[in-house]
Amino acid sequence: MIGAIFAPSTDTIYMRALWGFVGAVVAIISIVGITYFVHLLLAPVRQRNELRVRIEEQEKPDKNLAIRNQLGIYLMETIQLQVKCLDESTPLTYEEVADWHNKIGLYIGENVGQDYEASFRSTEGLFTTQVGNEIKSEIHRNCMRLVCKDAVAIQELLAELRNK
Repeated sequence: MIGAIFAPSTDTIYMRALWGFVGAVVAIISIVGITYFVHLLLAPVRQRNELRVRIEEQEKPDKNLAIRNQLGIYLMETIQLQVKCLDESTPLTYEEVADWHNKIGLYIGENVGQDYEASFRSTEGLFTTQVGNEIKSEIHRNCMRLVCKDAVAIQELLAELRNK
């Protein structure tokens, strides 16, 4: 009989379990509600930050475009040098073409990267090419080969920058 007085009834155990479950559900709903409320409060701040980033991206000058424009100018210069190389009656020095080549290499190194400059300055395949074989003057022929190699390198770099 003493055990019956102190032992909880089955109804009491179920009620405690039910109230424990209800308490857990209320706690979860409260946490979800608070999280959603915080999300609503922070949404305008996040939107403002995203808008600021988009405006900054639109306002900053397109460095890639400026580099492509300058490389386009250098590419036009290659055409002028090729014409000069083809005309063997026009005086031409290797130093003139080498200075032009170095100017472009420096520009590429400073504005695109040292790895691109190294690739531009590479002489791989320079003297094995058949370009300029019809030119009798050795200086004009070698200059033509360098100018043509540079033109191809500039065109490849322009294509790569357009795709970025």
